[in-house]
Amino acid sequence: MSGSGSGAGAGRATGTPAPTGWNTWDVRTHTGMNRLPSGPRVRFGVLGPEGPVLDGFTWRDGLERLGPHTVDGSYAEVTVRAAGHRLRLEFAGGPGDVLYVRAGSTGRIALSVDGLTGIVEPTGRPGAAIRPGAAERPGAGDFPLGTVLAGGIRWTVTASSAADRVKGPADALVLAFRGPGTVELRIAPADAPGTAARTAGVLAS
Repeated sequence: MSGSGSGAGAGRATGTPAPTGWNTWDVRTHTGMNRLPSGPRVRFGVLGPEGPVLDGFTWRDGLERLGPHTVDGSYAEVTVRAAGHRLRLEFAGGPGDVLYVRAGSTGRIALSVDGLTGIVEPTGRPGAAIRPGAAERPGAGDFPLGTVLAGGIRWTVTASSAADRVKGPADALVLAFRGPGTVELRIAPADAPGTAARTAGVLAS
């Protein structure tokens, strides 16, 4: 995923990045980032009649706009269309370990966290709701969607909305958020402080 322009990404790093941290290292997908030198990959899409549509976006099929993209991955923006719905994504990655994402769609947003060596939580089968637990209480701020293993690190996935687990590859946690709208999401090492509620502030910085 590449692009240029003004907006929220203006003024951020433009030099040659070191191959570390969260960025659009995988040129095969326009709707995701992965963390180097080791770590998970995240991909976003829309839940279609036959499952999540996560890849295959081209200018001829589904890719609508490549927005601003800093070289170091601290900001990237893209808009695609799949299963009859538009999906707009804003990423705040960069050389650190924490990734923030805002996803907005007229359909059900799908998320795949893959390249995993294990899924600690949730342990339920695909089709079971991800239990938000304490995050359901007013003011809690985050819905814990899962804890996964990648690159020898435990990663937590939290969001502003609950999700359902759907069938996917053995090395992936695949989720579908409930209903259209906007979801803010955070993926970080389990011991890293912070919540998904910081997403708006991080994207605006």
